[in-house]
Amino acid sequence: MKIALIGAFGKTGQAIIEEATKRGHDVLAIGHKITLIITSTS
Repeated sequence: MKIALIGAFGKTGQAIIEEATKRGHDVLAIGHKITLIITSTS
């Protein structure tokens, strides 16, 4: 499943990204700064 996470910063955002990646999801995370865009694929 593809997941977009807006406001992905701090410990909570990182934990959500890691858990979703472990479960095999494709994650697009966008933080509060324009420069923070994280994509992960399984």
